[in-house]
Amino acid sequence: MLILIWGILIFFIFFTIHIARWRIYPPKQPTNSLFRLFLLNLILSLILLWIASRSTLVINLFFPKNLLECLHISLLYLSLGLFYIFNYPAIEADSPSLLIIQHIADAGSHGLAKEELYKMMTDDMLIKTRIMDLMKDGLVYKSGDIYRLTKKGNYTERVFIFYRRILNMPKGG
Repeated sequence: MLILIWGILIFFIFFTIHIARWRIYPPKQPTNSLFRLFLLNLILSLILLWIASRSTLVINLFFPKNLLECLHISLLYLSLGLFYIFNYPAIEADSPSLLIIQHIADAGSHGLAKEELYKMMTDDMLIKTRIMDLMKDGLVYKSGDIYRLTKKGNYTERVFIFYRRILNMPKGG
């Protein structure tokens, strides 16, 4: 139970700092900043937990007893945090499916004509914002009128292809 409480608490601290930081000063590279904050929070939390568990000034019942418990707390935090970080881009940007649902819902009970929906769903709304996000995160750069992957973008693409192969899915999205 102690592992569960500390793992969730450390994740909650990370999440709270993330929300506060983004509201005060949104970073230029949100995904990179999020990952750095995630790791820094883990390291500082483990150091503080270890110090508190060795201190005679606090009740040691509430702190990990050994390195194995700290490892279990870290694994829970890593699971929660990495899940959040990998899903953050979907949270950050409007998904096409969600936008379609919102437009249809806004139309009310009389519905939305196909032509109206197509007028609303433009490349500016769907593609250009995604390209800008990829450029902001350093995955893509523009050379003249051509977009190219950076080394980081190539690596990311390989990870996704590998993951899709594991799931026996085709290369495309």
